[in-house]
Amino acid sequence: INFLHDIQVDRIIFGDPAVVMYVKQHEHPIPLNWDAETLVTNYFQCNYWGKKGANRAVLARELSLDEIIHIKEHADVEIEVQVHGMTCIFQSKRMLLG
Repeated sequence: INFLHDIQVDRIIFGDPAVVMYVKQHEHPIPLNWDAETLVTNYFQCNYWGKKGANRAVLARELSLDEIIHIKEHADVEIEVQVHGMTCIFQSKRMLLG
């Protein structure tokens, strides 16, 4: 984390709570994006990590457009969605769906 401050990165993508705890110890924390291997499937998760310090959440690839819109309407953080064609639904990181 200290090295990332030294080279002035603009954001850290994280999936481990320890990163949040360490980043928050700095006077000027680096903004955080929560991406636990794109497992985010609801706005409760987004808001939970937002309260812990995340600025953005990356949504799961297999969500429908309606689900994405619903999450966006209720999330207190920025939402990131990976969009690259229909193969998106076949590349889930969730073990049950993979």
